[in-house]
Order: sequence, then C-alpha cells, then structure tokens
Amino acid sequence: MSAGAGARFLAVKEEPNARLRRSCLNTGVSVKKLEEYLQHATECRDMAQAAPPHHREQLLEMAKTWEQLAEARRHQVNKLKLHSS
Repeated sequence: MSAGAGARFLAVKEEPNARLRRSCLNTGVSVKKLEEYLQHATECRDMAQAAPPHHREQLLEMAKTWEQLAEARRHQVNKLKLHSS
C-alpha cells in the first residue's frame, strides 16, 4: 500500500503548555515552580470549558498570565544556570 493510500492519522491535540514543559525538561531546569504555574494555567483552561461566557474570558486571561509567569520563570532559571556555569 502506498503511503497516501488509505493512510489515516489521528490528530492529537497537544496540551497548550507541553512545549514549555519539554523545553524546560530538555535543559534540565528545576521545574517545580514552573510546573505549578503551568498546572494553574491548565486548571484555568479546564474550568473555562464549562464556565459561562463572562467567566470563560476571565479564566482564559488567568491561564495566559500563568503561562507568562512560567515563561518568565524559565528565562530566570536559564539565566541563573548560565551565570553559575
């Protein structure tokens, strides 16, 4: 059978924070705080799915803020690692 004939692939939706988690884990960064921030973001996104529209927007904004904090933490830890090397 050729590669295109009958080939079916399942679309797997990646968790929004998976890239950031992988980035940190791949660099060996201690990720305890970062993981907490990303967990909060995930919880906000989960709650937003079932929330009324006016709450959904607030929860999604909160998730973005937690993700920004996680990104800032990753940069901070990477910067410290560079200076301690």
